[in-house]
Amino acid sequence: MWLNLTIERGGDMGGIAVFTDENGNMANFYDCARFNMYSKTENGFKLQKTVEYEKIEPSSPLKIRRDTEALIELIENCDTVAFKEIFGIPFSVFEMAGFKIFSIDYYSDEMLMGIEEDIESLNDLKEKKEEMLNSAKPVETDTPGVYYFDLLEIQAKCPEISSKQALKQFLDSTPFMELRLVCAHIPPWIEKDTRFNIKSEKNDRGIYSVITLRQC
Repeated sequence: MWLNLTIERGGDMGGIAVFTDENGNMANFYDCARFNMYSKTENGFKLQKTVEYEKIEPSSPLKIRRDTEALIELIENCDTVAFKEIFGIPFSVFEMAGFKIFSIDYYSDEMLMGIEEDIESLNDLKEKKEEMLNSAKPVETDTPGVYYFDLLEIQAKCPEISSKQALKQFLDSTPFMELRLVCAHIPPWIEKDTRFNIKSEKNDRGIYSVITLRQC
């Protein structure tokens, strides 16, 4: 069984560096003393190289960071790393370097294939969320100048989208007569904007607001 900890670097998958103790068993970062570098082939994963190194001691934060950065320099053609456990400063250093980080209890060809499938699934999910971010904007209704936007629905599918991400560019640059907005509450930054008149009423889903430009 594997647990994905972080996915940062997009694109096609590179190799996987699997970190173990001296006996080849999955281990905590500080107990690791070597790593195997695997590359993807048509028939699965192939071991390309094994690198042995001196264990990194849990000493001062600065030394841990420098030793981890030096360890990363030994990794070739891999964008994914796997440990039994990794946390704290070492995790942050690998994450900042752009690695995909996994915590696994054991490794086998099936496990490496599982990691690859996990990465592909998460990359697909990331692409879908990016598409949603790009399309998260008010849509013009059949009435010219009247727009509709369901912020509740968008945030249910993609919670990281903020009201500002979804609406600010529209409100700043799109000529409109009326924006019909469904939301949990009126975003404070819209309420404070003196350009707008806002009329709201509660319904079963939340708040239905009609936003219009204030007339001079």
